[in-house]
Amino acid sequence: MRAFICIVPDQQAKRKIGGLQRQLLSYGKGRIVSAENLHITLAFLGEVNEADLPRIQHAMSFPFEQMVITFSEIGVFHRKKDLWWLGIEENEELNQAQRILVQRLKEGGFDLAGTSFRGHVTLIRNARIEWPGQKEIAFEPFSMKAERMILMKSELFEQKRIYTEIKL
Repeated sequence: MRAFICIVPDQQAKRKIGGLQRQLLSYGKGRIVSAENLHITLAFLGEVNEADLPRIQHAMSFPFEQMVITFSEIGVFHRKKDLWWLGIEENEELNQAQRILVQRLKEGGFDLAGTSFRGHVTLIRNARIEWPGQKEIAFEPFSMKAERMILMKSELFEQKRIYTEIKL
């Protein structure tokens, strides 16, 4: 199974993110990431199996302090088909937690080489959007509380990605 460790936005943040997604799509087209799939990836593990779960659980077993995460910008990763994202304001607590997690995963034998962290939530995939400029989008930075990390599995079902929490 494909797996990753993430933070999931709370319901209020998901509603605000949904509004941003709809606004962006009014300027083009693309595939909105569903509310149940919204997340901030801390570490992408790739293919793992049941036997890996104890090592993942061990890597995640450090004190994760509740923190406030502020979403502060909209951006795009230019690819063959663009990916629009909602970026996070610089947050040393989040960066430190992510660094600790990655170090513990590496110590547990997971290959995370070449990964760098840029905290964001993916808004729209396969996008073709004519960006009107940030001032044209009704966007005010907003915050949420992050209380825990979650291990998720990613499955393809009828050509749709479904993310499900793996309870450890």
